[in-house]
Amino acid sequence: MINLDLLKNIDRVDYQDSRTENCYRCDRNEKIVDWPKEYFNKILDKTTQTELTSYPKDNFRDLHEKFSNYLGVNKSNINITTGSDAAIRDFFILNHHIKKIAVLSDTYGMYSVYAKCFGIEIIEIPYEFDLNSNGNIAFLRKDKLYQNIKDVDAFCFVNPNQISNNDISLNELDSLCKNYPDKKFLIDEAYYGFGHYTAIPLTRKHNNIFVTRSFSKTFGLASLRVGALIASEDSIKPFKTLATTYASNVFSSQSCIFFLDNINCVRYYNDLTVLGRDWFVNELRKSEYKVVSPKSISIMIYCDSQKEQQRILQESKEKEFYFKGITTNSKHHFIRVTCGPEKIMQQIYKKCFKND
Repeated sequence: MINLDLLKNIDRVDYQDSRTENCYRCDRNEKIVDWPKEYFNKILDKTTQTELTSYPKDNFRDLHEKFSNYLGVNKSNINITTGSDAAIRDFFILNHHIKKIAVLSDTYGMYSVYAKCFGIEIIEIPYEFDLNSNGNIAFLRKDKLYQNIKDVDAFCFVNPNQISNNDISLNELDSLCKNYPDKKFLIDEAYYGFGHYTAIPLTRKHNNIFVTRSFSKTFGLASLRVGALIASEDSIKPFKTLATTYASNVFSSQSCIFFLDNINCVRYYNDLTVLGRDWFVNELRKSEYKVVSPKSISIMIYCDSQKEQQRILQESKEKEFYFKGITTNSKHHFIRVTCGPEKIMQQIYKKCFKND
């Protein structure tokens, strides 16, 4: 049962965007290059006045069909939500009876909030940092996961995540679902699309795995607030029953359909981002920076101290480059940089990180 008294005592942060208009916005894992204006003119041209003033006549059937085709699943296997964060919230609502969950350390903050709301105990799976590594310096303590998996009711895994890379393989996830059929596995794939694998194929084999997806990062459409939960037909049915009457709104739906119809534009930009990310990481390591580079939209640069972290953030901000300061639970300090095409990453490296 939800703890209403606890909800009253939780203060949510009302984020205010204070970034300047022409800055490089590399701090929030957004698409750092705007889509061409002509795309949005085409989207608006497809939207009629009647569609704005009337209720949706078919509950955005085209969006359901095109999104499910893109994901490689049937319509009966997905529930469209207002962003992947709503899919995560629904997972907790429909599993409020569970007693204990495992989550990654330094993960999406709402996992902790939702767990506390329902009085669910949280077991954090920690990371280990090896600052002497020439590659990625962060590693998930999988031994801690396997030590605790028998005692938890669910495992929430961000895949890929911002801390490390290839924490758990697809085969390992498959084995976990098979060996622990009474456990539920929530795989958060909000950052999918930049070189990492997807767990969606496992939803065809197991009833205990749920995968979230989003248009925010993969498609670069953060403000539309469209996502989905994917699972077996039997497992997704309660979520579809819980869903609001209409899955989206006309502008979000038309926008998503446009980019699904023009998926090659999305994939081309994401491929450029992967090339830019990998170039940036290589240059940083040549300059002896310690870097965490998951197959995601951002990378993290290690700082020796919080003072150094804040200095880089402030100096970069003065040059119109906005990055995110991250301090892990283990008190390691990082600069998180959202990546884009190589031309932009060259500017970021030259003006903010190159050692003169």
